[in-house]
Amino acid sequence: RFPEQLGQLKTWQAQRLFVRIFGGSAEQKPDHEGGPEKTFAIDPNEIDPIRGTSFAEQALAALQQHATQGPWPRSIAELLKARRIEAGKLPLIRYRLIKESSGTPALPENARSPLAGLELRESLALLLAPPQISNRPLTEFLDRPERVLAALVDWRASQSTPESPSPAPDPDRLRLFESRADKALAIASGVSLTLNSRAPVLVPGMPTTFSIDISNTGMQGLHVNGLRFNGWGQNAPVQTADLLLPDTETVVTIDSTTPKNATPTVPKEEHLYDGLFLGKHFDAVAELEIDGAKFSVDAEVARDVAPAVEIKKISPSLLVWTPGRRDQVLTITAVVRNNLEIPFRGVLEFNSTALGISAVGAALTLQANETRAVELRSSAAPPARLRARDSSKMNRNNGNAANPSNLAWLIVEDAAAKTISKRTVPVVFSDARVVPGLRVGYVPSFDQTLEHALAALGVNSKALSVDAIKSADLSSFNTIIIDNRGYEAHPELIAANSRLLEFVNAGGTLIVCYHKSNEWNPDASRHRPQLAPYLLLLGDERVTDETAPIKFLLLRHPLLNVPNKITPADFANWIQERGLYYPKEWDQPYSALFETNDPGEPPLKGGLLAAQYGKGNYIYTSMVWYRELRAGVPGAYRMFANMISYGHK
Repeated sequence: RFPEQLGQLKTWQAQRLFVRIFGGSAEQKPDHEGGPEKTFAIDPNEIDPIRGTSFAEQALAALQQHATQGPWPRSIAELLKARRIEAGKLPLIRYRLIKESSGTPALPENARSPLAGLELRESLALLLAPPQISNRPLTEFLDRPERVLAALVDWRASQSTPESPSPAPDPDRLRLFESRADKALAIASGVSLTLNSRAPVLVPGMPTTFSIDISNTGMQGLHVNGLRFNGWGQNAPVQTADLLLPDTETVVTIDSTTPKNATPTVPKEEHLYDGLFLGKHFDAVAELEIDGAKFSVDAEVARDVAPAVEIKKISPSLLVWTPGRRDQVLTITAVVRNNLEIPFRGVLEFNSTALGISAVGAALTLQANETRAVELRSSAAPPARLRARDSSKMNRNNGNAANPSNLAWLIVEDAAAKTISKRTVPVVFSDARVVPGLRVGYVPSFDQTLEHALAALGVNSKALSVDAIKSADLSSFNTIIIDNRGYEAHPELIAANSRLLEFVNAGGTLIVCYHKSNEWNPDASRHRPQLAPYLLLLGDERVTDETAPIKFLLLRHPLLNVPNKITPADFANWIQERGLYYPKEWDQPYSALFETNDPGEPPLKGGLLAAQYGKGNYIYTSMVWYRELRAGVPGAYRMFANMISYGHK
């Protein structure tokens, strides 16, 4: 693939390819050649001797930083309980060797690493040989820091020889090794370098001060051979003390002005792929020497570049307009921040020629570094002439910011009417209609997608807590929605599920959005019964091609016709995928409305199942409506309108 890149990149090949073994017995199976299976295992319970925690604890701590997934266990004990492991320790993690390149040494029996049996060629191994004390690794002498430092100094000094005229083998690996050696010397000698800025956010045209702090907490003095600061494309030397005595530090400051044409790094979602997602990077490098051993330490800091008054968040971030909103005034909430050290006075204004709304503004007064949420409400609803025919131009280039016909704007102006910051809000029209007088309750899980989607449809809706499900009069609602993975987000909802089924039996419509198979299928050990009124078991199948054709199976079913006539065009412009964790088994009362599949795979029919239960209707859907509603896909709103309207006149 991509042969055009061969002129720019060097090829590289992994010598071994492994896949993880999930479940099954620990017994070895024959490989594809009939010999014994080649595997290695990792013990997640093993204690990292440096950090003092198990590798499983480190892995869990990493997962807990993954904010857009979860919920994650809070401890290893909770993880063991969730997996019903009574041994008090996690099982080995096993991997099977699938492929290896020609000439690769065989993987030894009982290997504990994917690298077992592999060796660097001798010329490179000599360059990358770490220092030792009496032929033992330095980590065995952590209680003798003076010996570790002496060994590192002697080793590093011996490396400071004139470079060979011939190029070093594998220079990238050598640079990485030298960088790690420098860090080891810095730790052993007690030296550290930090870089900071006085301003937490950089404003174009405004000055700030960076500070570089070199600290020596060790027992020996260090020579500072050079110090450089890299910022705004300039790598400049900085004057500092030549000698750093033990238990001292030196701080130097650099006055800097953010260029007026500096590229903003906010909003974050617009900088995922240009290297500015974490902000503008600045770094400092100090060239140091201790007893003839030269090494360098570096530090970096990232700072966002933002307008003087930043529009940090807009809710809703996308405006979906439907016939049901025609009589509603428009409400926009903006979170704004003053990034200046002085107060700001001006105006926050919303303007939408696409919706035919004249500018809506509010006076804006912010103290230095103040953040505040401001709500803007239009004085009147958009004009009644706004119809699908009039608004089709909005959707023609939906998502194209260069097309002003489908955009609205939020603008911050100062007292002199000078624009300080401006953010666009996409506007989408969907001819999605709901039955009149509909009242919808919903149990949210992880975001506000349902809230915004129901508001876009002009529906009278209310978020419901589990306590409300248990005790409130649910007959006041026509339809109730359980958001994605709602039974996992609210485990106590399982005990209240009978109330939801009673609501359906009495004539209501219940919509349950996708769940994972291990969160939904009956499990006595987790006190989870069959949650649907009839048998409905989930598998792990999914359709990942967002353009996979949709084949309608029941063309005359009300869900495909009332109040909106659904066609294949309503499944155009989807994002990311069609659906996931499709049902694999369901009882006769359910009707499957359509099927779809990834190329070369069998069709999956359970993406949308509907069944009558008592006087009401039960809908389970594995389609990723939440992604499409959040992205403003017009057809998704039309199908969603049909689902919440189902069973109501």
